[in-house]
Amino acid sequence: MNRLNSLKDIEDLIEKNIEETLTLEYKRELGKKNEEIAKDISAFANTSGGVIIYGVGEEGRVPTSISWIEGKNTKETIENIILSSVQPIIKDVIINPISNPVNSSQAIFVVNIPESSDAPHMAKHSYYRRHNFQSIPMEDYEVKDAIFRKGLKKSLYFEISNNIELCKKSLNLIERIFRYRPEQRQHIVFIPFYTDAWDAITSTRRISFTTPPDRRAALVEQAKALYSELCPGAANSDWINRMDRINASTNPVNPVHPVQTAATSSTAPNSQKILDLVGARLSAAPEESDVVHDLLAHLAERMIEMNKEKNAEIKGFLRWLEGEIGAPVEDLANKTALREYYAHDFEGFFGALAKNKKKLKEGYDPTRREPKEKLQTEFSASVGKLAPLLKRIEATDGLIDRIVYKLYGLTEDEIKIVDGSTLRFKVSVTKSYWGYITTTKHLHIKGMESDAIATLKAPDFIRQSRIDRNVYLFYREIEYNNKNYHMCVVTNKNKGSVITAYITDRIKEGVQIWKKSK
Repeated sequence: MNRLNSLKDIEDLIEKNIEETLTLEYKRELGKKNEEIAKDISAFANTSGGVIIYGVGEEGRVPTSISWIEGKNTKETIENIILSSVQPIIKDVIINPISNPVNSSQAIFVVNIPESSDAPHMAKHSYYRRHNFQSIPMEDYEVKDAIFRKGLKKSLYFEISNNIELCKKSLNLIERIFRYRPEQRQHIVFIPFYTDAWDAITSTRRISFTTPPDRRAALVEQAKALYSELCPGAANSDWINRMDRINASTNPVNPVHPVQTAATSSTAPNSQKILDLVGARLSAAPEESDVVHDLLAHLAERMIEMNKEKNAEIKGFLRWLEGEIGAPVEDLANKTALREYYAHDFEGFFGALAKNKKKLKEGYDPTRREPKEKLQTEFSASVGKLAPLLKRIEATDGLIDRIVYKLYGLTEDEIKIVDGSTLRFKVSVTKSYWGYITTTKHLHIKGMESDAIATLKAPDFIRQSRIDRNVYLFYREIEYNNKNYHMCVVTNKNKGSVITAYITDRIKEGVQIWKKSK
Protein backbone atom coordinates (compact mmCIF):
# COMPACT_ATOMS: atom_id res chain seq x y z
CA MET A 1 0.00 0.00 0.00
CA ASN A 2 1.24 3.50 -0.85
CA ARG A 3 1.97 5.82 2.06
CA LEU A 4 -1.17 7.67 3.16
CA ASN A 5 -0.13 11.29 3.48
CA SER A 6 -3.16 13.41 2.66
CA LEU A 7 -6.88 13.76 3.19
CA LYS A 8 -7.31 12.85 -0.49
CA ASP A 9 -5.64 9.48 0.18
CA ILE A 10 -8.12 8.75 2.99
CA GLU A 11 -11.10 9.85 0.90
CA ASP A 12 -9.94 7.54 -1.91
CA LEU A 13 -9.95 4.58 0.50
CA ILE A 14 -13.55 5.35 1.42
CA GLU A 15 -14.66 6.04 -2.15
CA LYS A 16 -13.09 2.82 -3.48
CA ASN A 17 -14.39 0.72 -0.57
CA ILE A 18 -10.91 -0.59 0.27
CA GLU A 19 -11.59 -3.35 2.80
CA GLU A 20 -9.60 -4.13 5.91
CA THR A 21 -6.91 -6.75 5.44
CA LEU A 22 -4.25 -8.46 7.48
CA THR A 23 -2.16 -5.28 7.12
CA LEU A 24 -4.87 -2.58 7.19
CA GLU A 25 -7.32 -1.69 9.95
CA TYR A 26 -9.75 1.20 10.48
CA LYS A 27 -10.57 2.62 13.92
CA ARG A 28 -13.37 5.16 14.43
CA GLU A 29 -11.71 6.50 17.57
CA LEU A 30 -8.50 6.15 19.51
CA GLY A 31 -10.17 4.55 22.50
CA LYS A 32 -9.58 5.20 26.17
CA LYS A 33 -7.68 2.01 27.00
CA ASN A 34 -3.97 2.26 26.35
CA GLU A 35 -3.71 -1.52 26.58
CA GLU A 36 -5.95 -1.99 23.53
CA ILE A 37 -3.87 0.42 21.46
CA ALA A 38 -0.66 -1.33 22.52
CA LYS A 39 -2.21 -4.73 21.73
CA ASP A 40 -3.20 -3.72 18.19
CA ILE A 41 0.13 -2.09 17.35
CA SER A 42 2.17 -4.99 18.74
CA ALA A 43 0.04 -7.49 16.79
CA PHE A 44 0.90 -5.75 13.51
CA ALA A 45 4.61 -5.67 14.40
CA ASN A 46 4.54 -9.37 15.34
CA THR A 47 2.95 -10.36 12.03
CA SER A 48 3.57 -8.60 8.71
CA GLY A 49 3.45 -4.95 9.69
CA GLY A 50 0.77 -2.66 8.28
CA VAL A 51 -1.31 0.46 8.84
CA ILE A 52 -3.86 1.41 11.49
CA ILE A 53 -5.96 4.47 10.64
CA TYR A 54 -7.51 6.16 13.67
CA GLY A 55 -10.41 8.40 12.63
CA VAL A 56 -12.15 6.31 9.97
CA GLY A 57 -15.35 4.43 10.73
CA GLU A 58 -16.12 1.06 9.13
CA GLU A 59 -18.96 -1.39 8.69
CA GLY A 60 -18.30 -4.96 7.67
CA ARG A 61 -14.59 -4.13 7.28
CA VAL A 62 -15.41 -1.44 4.65
CA PRO A 63 -14.61 2.24 5.45
CA THR A 64 -17.74 4.39 5.60
CA SER A 65 -16.85 7.87 6.86
CA ILE A 66 -14.26 10.11 8.44
CA SER A 67 -14.59 10.48 12.21
CA TRP A 68 -12.21 13.27 13.21
CA ILE A 69 -10.29 12.75 16.45
CA GLU A 70 -10.04 15.67 18.87
CA GLY A 71 -6.80 16.59 20.59
CA LYS A 72 -3.54 18.19 19.56
CA ASN A 73 -1.49 15.79 21.70
CA THR A 74 -2.87 12.57 20.23
CA LYS A 75 0.32 11.79 18.31
CA GLU A 76 2.38 12.12 21.50
CA THR A 77 -0.17 9.93 23.31
CA ILE A 78 0.26 7.11 20.78
CA GLU A 79 4.06 7.47 20.91
CA ASN A 80 4.03 7.27 24.72
CA ILE A 81 1.82 4.17 24.64
CA ILE A 82 4.26 2.44 22.28
CA LEU A 83 7.20 3.39 24.50
CA SER A 84 5.60 2.47 27.82
CA SER A 85 3.23 -0.42 27.06
CA VAL A 86 5.05 -2.51 24.44
CA GLN A 87 8.17 -4.54 25.19
CA PRO A 88 10.62 -4.54 23.54
CA ILE A 89 10.05 -1.14 21.96
CA ILE A 90 8.93 -1.27 18.32
CA LYS A 91 11.37 0.67 16.17
CA ASP A 92 10.56 2.87 13.17
CA VAL A 93 6.83 3.32 13.81
CA ILE A 94 5.70 6.37 11.83
CA ILE A 95 2.64 8.33 13.00
CA ASN A 96 1.27 10.65 10.33
CA PRO A 97 -1.43 13.12 11.45
CA ILE A 98 -3.75 14.41 8.69
CA SER A 99 -5.37 17.61 9.94
CA ASN A 100 -8.96 18.69 9.40
CA PRO A 101 -8.73 21.66 7.00
CA VAL A 102 -11.58 23.48 8.77
CA ASN A 103 -10.62 22.66 12.38
CA SER A 104 -6.92 22.44 13.25
CA SER A 105 -7.65 20.73 16.59
CA GLN A 106 -8.98 17.64 14.78
CA ALA A 107 -7.08 15.05 12.77
CA ILE A 108 -6.90 11.52 11.41
CA PHE A 109 -3.87 9.53 12.59
CA VAL A 110 -2.22 7.06 10.24
CA VAL A 111 0.09 4.71 12.15
CA ASN A 112 2.57 2.88 9.90
CA ILE A 113 3.96 -0.18 11.69
CA PRO A 114 6.87 -2.15 10.21
CA GLU A 115 7.21 -5.91 10.43
CA SER A 116 9.60 -6.01 13.36
CA SER A 117 12.93 -7.82 13.38
CA ASP A 118 12.76 -7.67 17.20
CA ALA A 119 9.48 -9.60 17.41
CA PRO A 120 7.78 -10.91 19.42
CA HIS A 121 6.59 -7.79 21.25
CA MET A 122 4.53 -8.06 24.42
CA ALA A 123 1.52 -5.94 25.36
CA LYS A 124 -0.83 -6.47 28.31
CA HIS A 125 1.48 -9.26 29.52
CA SER A 126 0.72 -11.25 26.35
CA TYR A 127 1.89 -11.60 22.77
CA TYR A 128 -0.53 -10.89 19.93
CA ARG A 129 -0.66 -11.42 16.17
CA ARG A 130 -2.99 -10.52 13.33
CA HIS A 131 -5.54 -13.12 12.24
CA ASN A 132 -8.82 -12.71 10.35
CA PHE A 133 -8.70 -8.90 10.56
CA GLN A 134 -8.23 -8.81 14.32
CA SER A 135 -5.56 -9.10 17.02
CA ILE A 136 -5.48 -12.46 18.79
CA PRO A 137 -3.14 -13.96 21.42
CA MET A 138 -0.21 -15.92 20.03
CA GLU A 139 0.11 -19.60 20.90
CA ASP A 140 3.06 -20.42 23.13
CA TYR A 141 4.81 -22.34 20.37
CA GLU A 142 4.36 -19.32 18.04
CA VAL A 143 6.07 -17.13 20.62
CA LYS A 144 8.89 -19.65 20.94
CA ASP A 145 9.26 -19.85 17.17
CA ALA A 146 9.44 -16.05 16.91
CA ILE A 147 12.05 -15.89 19.67
CA PHE A 148 14.02 -18.64 17.92
CA ARG A 149 14.08 -16.71 14.64
CA LYS A 150 14.96 -13.50 16.48
CA GLY A 151 17.93 -15.18 18.20
CA LEU A 152 19.17 -16.72 14.98
CA LYS A 153 18.93 -13.41 13.18
CA LYS A 154 21.00 -11.74 15.88
CA SER A 155 23.64 -14.47 15.61
CA LEU A 156 23.83 -14.02 11.87
CA TYR A 157 23.85 -10.22 12.08
CA PHE A 158 26.84 -10.52 14.41
CA GLU A 159 28.63 -12.78 11.96
CA ILE A 160 27.92 -10.43 9.08
CA SER A 161 28.63 -7.09 10.76
CA ASN A 162 31.47 -7.91 13.14
CA ASN A 163 33.32 -10.96 11.97
CA ILE A 164 33.57 -10.05 8.30
CA GLU A 165 35.30 -6.81 9.26
CA LEU A 166 37.88 -8.82 11.15
CA CYS A 167 38.15 -11.23 8.25
CA LYS A 168 38.86 -8.32 5.92
CA LYS A 169 41.72 -7.25 8.14
CA SER A 170 43.09 -10.76 8.36
CA LEU A 171 42.83 -11.24 4.61
CA ASN A 172 44.72 -8.01 4.09
CA LEU A 173 47.41 -9.45 6.31
CA ILE A 174 47.50 -12.57 4.15
CA GLU A 175 47.86 -10.31 1.12
CA ARG A 176 50.97 -8.78 2.68
CA ILE A 177 52.33 -12.23 3.47
CA PHE A 178 51.95 -13.28 -0.16
CA ARG A 179 53.03 -9.93 -1.54
CA TYR A 180 56.17 -11.39 -3.05
CA ARG A 181 54.55 -14.65 -4.13
CA PRO A 182 51.64 -13.52 -6.32
CA GLU A 183 51.76 -16.67 -8.39
CA GLN A 184 50.56 -18.69 -5.41
CA ARG A 185 47.34 -16.81 -4.79
CA GLN A 186 45.11 -14.73 -7.03
CA HIS A 187 41.80 -14.81 -5.17
CA ILE A 188 41.11 -14.99 -1.48
CA VAL A 189 37.52 -15.75 -0.68
CA PHE A 190 35.69 -15.80 2.63
CA ILE A 191 33.39 -18.82 2.67
CA PRO A 192 30.20 -18.03 4.60
CA PHE A 193 28.32 -20.81 6.32
CA TYR A 194 25.09 -19.03 7.10
CA THR A 195 23.44 -18.60 3.70
CA ASP A 196 20.94 -21.44 4.04
CA ALA A 197 20.13 -20.51 7.62
CA TRP A 198 19.50 -16.92 6.59
CA ASP A 199 17.10 -18.04 3.86
CA ALA A 200 15.28 -20.23 6.37
CA ILE A 201 14.65 -17.55 8.96
CA THR A 202 13.76 -14.74 6.57
CA SER A 203 10.87 -16.75 5.16
CA THR A 204 7.68 -17.49 7.07
CA ARG A 205 6.83 -21.17 7.50
CA ARG A 206 3.33 -21.83 6.22
CA ILE A 207 1.25 -24.58 7.77
CA SER A 208 -0.89 -26.73 5.47
CA PHE A 209 -4.17 -27.55 7.23
CA THR A 210 -5.16 -30.26 4.76
CA THR A 211 -4.78 -33.58 6.60
CA PRO A 212 -8.10 -35.48 6.99
CA PRO A 213 -9.42 -34.89 10.53
CA ASP A 214 -9.33 -38.54 11.68
CA ARG A 215 -5.84 -39.10 10.35
CA ARG A 216 -4.61 -35.81 11.79
CA ALA A 217 -6.03 -36.63 15.23
CA ALA A 218 -4.52 -40.11 15.16
CA LEU A 219 -1.09 -38.82 14.19
CA VAL A 220 -1.20 -36.27 16.98
CA GLU A 221 -2.20 -39.01 19.43
CA GLN A 222 0.77 -41.07 18.27
CA ALA A 223 3.11 -38.13 18.88
CA LYS A 224 1.54 -37.49 22.29
CA ALA A 225 2.04 -41.13 23.23
CA LEU A 226 5.72 -40.97 22.26
CA TYR A 227 6.05 -37.78 24.28
CA SER A 228 4.42 -39.49 27.27
CA GLU A 229 7.13 -42.15 27.10
CA LEU A 230 9.81 -39.47 26.91
CA CYS A 231 8.26 -37.41 29.73
CA PRO A 232 6.02 -39.68 31.83
CA GLY A 233 2.95 -38.02 33.24
CA ALA A 234 0.27 -38.64 30.64
CA ALA A 235 -1.38 -41.99 30.05
CA ASN A 236 -0.70 -43.74 26.75
CA SER A 237 -3.74 -44.41 24.59
CA ASP A 238 -4.65 -47.25 22.28
CA TRP A 239 -3.52 -45.21 19.30
CA ILE A 240 -1.89 -48.13 17.43
CA ASN A 241 -5.18 -50.00 16.96
CA ARG A 242 -6.91 -46.76 16.06
CA MET A 243 -4.30 -45.94 13.41
CA ASP A 244 -4.41 -49.44 11.94
CA ARG A 245 -8.06 -48.84 11.15
CA ILE A 246 -7.36 -45.41 9.66
CA ASN A 247 -4.42 -46.69 7.57
CA ALA A 248 -6.58 -49.39 6.08
CA SER A 249 -9.35 -46.99 5.14
CA THR A 250 -7.74 -43.67 4.25
CA ASN A 251 -4.07 -43.57 3.36
CA PRO A 252 -2.18 -46.75 2.47
CA VAL A 253 0.57 -44.72 0.74
CA ASN A 254 1.54 -42.64 3.80
CA PRO A 255 0.62 -44.87 6.75
CA VAL A 256 0.18 -43.18 10.10
CA HIS A 257 2.72 -45.46 11.72
CA PRO A 258 5.11 -48.20 10.58
CA VAL A 259 4.76 -51.77 11.81
CA GLN A 260 5.18 -51.62 15.58
CA THR A 261 7.04 -54.46 17.27
CA ALA A 262 8.88 -54.80 20.54
CA ALA A 263 12.14 -54.68 18.61
CA THR A 264 11.40 -51.61 16.50
CA SER A 265 9.80 -49.66 19.34
CA SER A 266 13.02 -49.65 21.35
CA THR A 267 15.59 -48.98 18.65
CA ALA A 268 15.81 -45.20 19.21
CA PRO A 269 15.35 -42.77 22.08
CA ASN A 270 11.80 -41.48 22.28
CA SER A 271 12.85 -37.95 21.36
CA GLN A 272 14.33 -39.27 18.12
CA LYS A 273 11.14 -41.23 17.44
CA ILE A 274 9.17 -38.00 17.72
CA LEU A 275 11.59 -36.20 15.41
CA ASP A 276 11.35 -39.07 12.92
CA LEU A 277 7.57 -38.76 13.04
CA VAL A 278 7.83 -35.00 12.46
CA GLY A 279 10.20 -35.54 9.53
CA ALA A 280 7.84 -38.10 8.01
CA ARG A 281 4.90 -35.73 8.28
CA LEU A 282 6.82 -32.87 6.66
CA SER A 283 8.01 -35.08 3.79
CA ALA A 284 4.61 -36.70 3.22
CA ALA A 285 2.72 -36.01 0.01
CA PRO A 286 0.71 -33.93 0.60
CA GLU A 287 2.59 -32.34 3.49
CA GLU A 288 1.07 -32.91 6.92
CA SER A 289 2.54 -29.90 8.70
CA ASP A 290 -0.75 -29.34 10.53
CA VAL A 291 0.14 -32.42 12.60
CA VAL A 292 3.39 -30.72 13.60
CA HIS A 293 1.40 -27.58 14.41
CA ASP A 294 -0.88 -29.57 16.75
CA LEU A 295 2.06 -31.34 18.37
CA LEU A 296 3.80 -28.03 19.10
CA ALA A 297 0.58 -26.66 20.56
CA HIS A 298 0.35 -29.71 22.84
CA LEU A 299 3.98 -29.36 23.94
CA ALA A 300 3.43 -25.66 24.61
CA GLU A 301 0.48 -26.52 26.86
CA ARG A 302 2.60 -29.05 28.71
CA MET A 303 5.36 -26.45 29.20
CA ILE A 304 2.86 -24.01 30.67
CA GLU A 305 1.43 -26.65 33.01
CA MET A 306 4.85 -27.87 34.15
CA ASN A 307 6.12 -24.36 34.77
CA LYS A 308 3.02 -23.57 36.80
CA GLU A 309 3.65 -26.71 38.82
CA LYS A 310 7.31 -25.78 39.29
CA ASN A 311 6.53 -22.22 40.36
CA ALA A 312 3.86 -23.40 42.79
CA GLU A 313 6.31 -25.77 44.49
CA ILE A 314 9.04 -23.11 44.68
CA LYS A 315 6.65 -20.52 46.11
CA GLY A 316 5.32 -23.05 48.60
CA PHE A 317 8.78 -23.93 49.88
CA LEU A 318 9.92 -20.30 50.11
CA ARG A 319 6.71 -19.37 51.92
CA TRP A 320 7.36 -22.17 54.43
CA LEU A 321 11.00 -21.09 54.75
CA GLU A 322 10.08 -17.47 55.51
CA GLY A 323 7.67 -18.65 58.19
CA GLU A 324 10.33 -20.93 59.66
CA ILE A 325 13.13 -18.34 59.82
CA GLY A 326 10.91 -15.31 60.47
CA ALA A 327 12.38 -13.15 57.71
CA PRO A 328 11.59 -12.40 54.03
CA VAL A 329 14.04 -14.03 51.64
CA GLU A 330 14.31 -10.74 49.72
CA ASP A 331 15.89 -9.08 52.80
CA LEU A 332 18.68 -11.67 53.09
CA ALA A 333 22.15 -11.82 51.62
CA ASN A 334 22.75 -14.50 48.97
CA LYS A 335 19.04 -14.34 48.19
CA THR A 336 19.60 -15.71 44.68
CA ALA A 337 21.02 -18.93 46.11
CA LEU A 338 18.04 -19.14 48.47
CA ARG A 339 15.44 -18.41 45.79
CA GLU A 340 17.06 -20.93 43.45
CA TYR A 341 17.61 -23.52 46.17
CA TYR A 342 16.71 -26.34 43.80
CA ALA A 343 19.86 -25.64 41.77
CA HIS A 344 22.13 -26.36 44.76
CA ASP A 345 22.74 -29.21 47.16
CA PHE A 346 21.61 -28.82 50.75
CA GLU A 347 25.01 -27.69 52.01
CA GLY A 348 25.09 -24.86 49.48
CA PHE A 349 21.59 -23.76 50.41
CA PHE A 350 22.25 -24.11 54.13
CA GLY A 351 25.54 -22.21 53.89
CA ALA A 352 23.78 -19.26 52.25
CA LEU A 353 21.12 -19.29 54.97
CA ALA A 354 23.60 -19.59 57.85
CA LYS A 355 25.39 -16.42 56.70
CA ASN A 356 22.17 -14.52 57.46
CA LYS A 357 21.94 -15.75 61.05
CA LYS A 358 21.75 -12.23 62.48
CA LYS A 359 18.85 -11.29 60.18
CA LEU A 360 16.65 -14.21 61.23
CA LYS A 361 13.98 -14.09 63.92
CA GLU A 362 15.12 -13.68 67.48
CA GLY A 363 16.35 -16.89 69.05
CA TYR A 364 16.42 -18.83 65.77
CA ASP A 365 19.74 -20.54 65.07
CA PRO A 366 19.71 -22.64 61.87
CA THR A 367 23.00 -24.31 62.83
CA ARG A 368 21.41 -26.08 65.79
CA ARG A 369 20.55 -29.74 65.24
CA GLU A 370 16.77 -29.53 65.38
CA PRO A 371 16.30 -26.55 62.99
CA LYS A 372 18.90 -27.91 60.59
CA GLU A 373 17.25 -31.33 60.40
CA LYS A 374 13.88 -29.69 59.81
CA LEU A 375 15.36 -27.53 57.05
CA GLN A 376 16.99 -30.55 55.43
CA THR A 377 13.77 -32.57 55.52
CA GLU A 378 11.73 -29.83 53.82
CA PHE A 379 14.56 -29.05 51.37
CA SER A 380 14.87 -32.70 50.31
CA ALA A 381 11.11 -33.09 49.92
CA SER A 382 10.85 -30.01 47.69
CA VAL A 383 13.90 -30.84 45.58
CA GLY A 384 12.60 -34.39 45.25
CA LYS A 385 9.43 -33.02 43.65
CA LEU A 386 11.26 -30.51 41.47
CA ALA A 387 14.10 -32.68 40.13
CA PRO A 388 12.01 -34.91 37.81
CA LEU A 389 9.83 -31.95 36.88
CA LEU A 390 12.85 -29.85 35.85
CA LYS A 391 14.14 -32.75 33.75
CA ARG A 392 10.80 -32.97 31.96
CA ILE A 393 10.79 -29.22 31.36
CA GLU A 394 14.33 -29.32 29.96
CA ALA A 395 13.55 -32.32 27.75
CA THR A 396 10.35 -30.72 26.45
CA ASP A 397 12.04 -27.40 25.80
CA GLY A 398 14.81 -29.11 23.84
CA LEU A 399 12.28 -31.18 21.92
CA ILE A 400 10.34 -28.06 20.90
CA ASP A 401 13.57 -26.51 19.64
CA ARG A 402 14.42 -29.57 17.54
CA ILE A 403 10.91 -29.74 16.07
CA VAL A 404 11.07 -26.06 15.11
CA TYR A 405 14.47 -26.67 13.49
CA LYS A 406 12.92 -29.46 11.41
CA LEU A 407 9.95 -27.29 10.54
CA TYR A 408 12.33 -24.68 9.11
CA GLY A 409 14.57 -27.28 7.48
CA LEU A 410 17.74 -26.26 9.32
CA THR A 411 20.86 -28.37 8.86
CA GLU A 412 23.04 -29.53 11.74
CA ASP A 413 25.54 -26.75 11.02
CA GLU A 414 22.77 -24.15 11.11
CA ILE A 415 21.48 -25.60 14.36
CA LYS A 416 24.94 -25.04 15.83
CA ILE A 417 24.55 -21.35 15.01
CA VAL A 418 21.33 -21.22 17.02
CA ASP A 419 22.81 -23.22 19.88
CA GLY A 420 25.75 -20.80 20.10
CA SER A 421 28.44 -22.90 18.43
CA THR A 422 28.87 -20.72 15.37
CA LEU A 423 32.43 -21.63 14.41
CA ARG A 424 33.38 -23.91 11.58
CA PHE A 425 35.93 -25.58 13.78
CA LYS A 426 36.67 -25.42 17.46
CA VAL A 427 39.86 -23.85 18.76
CA SER A 428 41.41 -23.94 22.19
CA VAL A 429 43.84 -21.17 23.18
CA THR A 430 46.26 -21.53 26.08
CA LYS A 431 46.58 -18.19 27.90
CA SER A 432 49.79 -19.14 29.70
CA TYR A 433 51.57 -19.77 26.42
CA TRP A 434 50.03 -17.16 24.22
CA GLY A 435 51.09 -17.23 20.63
CA TYR A 436 50.06 -20.69 19.57
CA ILE A 437 46.81 -22.51 19.06
CA THR A 438 47.02 -25.68 21.06
CA THR A 439 44.35 -27.74 19.31
CA THR A 440 41.83 -27.50 16.52
CA LYS A 441 39.37 -30.19 15.61
CA HIS A 442 35.95 -30.89 14.15
CA LEU A 443 36.43 -29.04 10.89
CA HIS A 444 33.07 -28.42 9.21
CA ILE A 445 33.32 -27.13 5.67
CA LYS A 446 30.73 -27.48 2.97
CA GLY A 447 32.10 -29.92 0.41
CA MET A 448 34.67 -31.43 2.78
CA GLU A 449 34.24 -34.41 5.03
CA SER A 450 34.37 -33.46 8.70
CA ASP A 451 37.22 -35.89 9.32
CA ALA A 452 39.19 -34.92 6.24
CA ILE A 453 41.74 -32.96 8.23
CA ALA A 454 43.13 -34.57 11.34
CA THR A 455 43.60 -32.84 14.65
CA LEU A 456 46.08 -30.00 14.31
CA LYS A 457 48.52 -29.07 17.05
CA ALA A 458 50.36 -25.88 17.88
CA PRO A 459 53.44 -26.35 15.69
CA ASP A 460 51.19 -26.64 12.64
CA PHE A 461 50.21 -22.98 12.95
CA ILE A 462 52.28 -19.93 12.16
CA ARG A 463 52.89 -17.69 15.15
CA GLN A 464 50.41 -14.90 15.80
CA SER A 465 50.08 -11.75 13.70
CA ARG A 466 48.26 -8.74 15.08
CA ILE A 467 45.35 -7.42 13.01
CA ASP A 468 43.69 -5.19 15.59
CA ARG A 469 43.99 -4.22 19.23
CA ASN A 470 44.19 -7.51 21.13
CA VAL A 471 42.97 -9.35 18.02
CA TYR A 472 45.35 -11.80 16.38
CA LEU A 473 45.33 -14.05 13.35
CA PHE A 474 46.68 -17.59 13.30
CA TYR A 475 46.94 -19.31 9.96
CA ARG A 476 48.48 -22.31 8.29
CA GLU A 477 48.52 -23.92 4.88
CA ILE A 478 46.65 -27.16 4.43
CA GLU A 479 46.14 -29.47 1.48
CA TYR A 480 42.95 -31.28 0.63
CA ASN A 481 42.17 -33.19 -2.58
CA ASN A 482 45.38 -31.89 -4.15
CA LYS A 483 44.35 -28.28 -3.53
CA ASN A 484 45.97 -25.73 -1.24
CA TYR A 485 43.92 -23.94 1.39
CA HIS A 486 44.55 -21.51 4.21
CA MET A 487 43.03 -22.25 7.59
CA CYS A 488 42.62 -19.01 9.54
CA VAL A 489 41.61 -18.41 13.13
CA VAL A 490 40.96 -14.95 14.58
CA THR A 491 41.24 -14.77 18.37
CA ASN A 492 40.88 -12.27 21.18
CA LYS A 493 44.08 -12.19 23.21
CA ASN A 494 42.51 -10.76 26.38
CA LYS A 495 39.74 -13.33 26.56
CA GLY A 496 41.70 -16.20 25.08
CA SER A 497 38.71 -16.97 22.87
CA VAL A 498 37.94 -17.44 19.22
CA ILE A 499 36.21 -14.64 17.33
CA THR A 500 35.85 -16.41 14.01
CA ALA A 501 37.40 -19.14 11.92
CA TYR A 502 37.34 -19.80 8.22
CA ILE A 503 39.05 -21.36 5.22
CA THR A 504 40.28 -19.48 2.16
CA ASP A 505 41.24 -20.85 -1.22
CA ARG A 506 41.62 -19.78 -4.82
CA ILE A 507 38.44 -21.15 -6.36
CA LYS A 508 35.72 -21.62 -3.80
CA GLU A 509 32.10 -20.57 -4.01
CA GLY A 510 31.22 -17.93 -1.49
CA VAL A 511 31.19 -14.21 -0.88
CA GLN A 512 34.30 -12.58 -2.28
CA ILE A 513 35.36 -9.75 -0.03
CA TRP A 514 38.89 -9.20 -1.33
CA LYS A 515 40.56 -9.71 -4.68
CA LYS A 516 44.25 -9.45 -5.47
CA SER A 517 45.27 -8.43 -8.96
CA LYS A 518 48.71 -9.04 -10.47
